[in-house]
Amino acid sequence: LTPEQVEQLVKIRTEPTVLLVDGEVAGFANFYWLKKGQSVFIGNLVVDPSRRGQGLGKRLVDHMLDLAFSKYELPRVNLHVYERNLSALLFYHALGFRPYAMKPKTDYKGDRVMMFSLRLHRKTWQETSVSAERESVHS
Repeated sequence: LTPEQVEQLVKIRTEPTVLLVDGEVAGFANFYWLKKGQSVFIGNLVVDPSRRGQGLGKRLVDHMLDLAFSKYELPRVNLHVYERNLSALLFYHALGFRPYAMKPKTDYKGDRVMMFSLRLHRKTWQETSVSAERESVHS
């Protein structure tokens, strides 16, 4: 994302979130399509390519999930991922997101791609969080 794109997103999206590491921008995410009492979509999740593999994406997603489930008290969180982004699909699967729909789309180059819609329910998140806390206590 360019600084101009981020500036526009901040104006139209909910909870624009910047992840800082040592005072430098390392990641960004936001919400869109917030439906009170129902769901929200995580959008524009990006981590600086030079900082990938350090757990920053997980920290950013965990923060967004905490906002969705604790602050907004939503029952589920959704997101979209294109089929060519295998690393993102694997990442979200490891966090408990599961597919619920797919739709053919045209990307910015005009190529046909498949967009997967993924969802994580609050109950699954809570169970996973409690399980992770137990493991860290017993380690």
